Amino acid sequence: MLDQQVRPIECLAVARYALAARAARAGSMDSEYTQSAIDRLQAYGDERISECVAQAAAQDSTFGAYQPGEFTRSPRGQNLSLKKGVSPPPVMTEVTP
Repeated sequence: MLDQQVRPIECLAVARYALAARAARAGSMDSEYTQSAIDRLQAYGDERISECVAQAAAQDSTFGAYQPGEFTRSPRGQNLSLKKGVSPPPVMTEVTP
């Protein structure tokens, strides 16, 4: 019975963590707070994240759908493989006088 009462609150937390992680990625921010949000989000697993994000998207049409593995971070000291055709942004951009 308690699980039924907690699930909506838990889903709200998952949706907020997802929002924080997406905002951090969009703003190229990497702080202890964004890392904490992503770490906490990972504790729920893809199925639960997907369920809660879908619920949030149903209530707010601007909330994007969940992409599997969207919030996966590279383990420390390891790199995630990049998809073909994807490259990192340039380190510097040329400035013309």
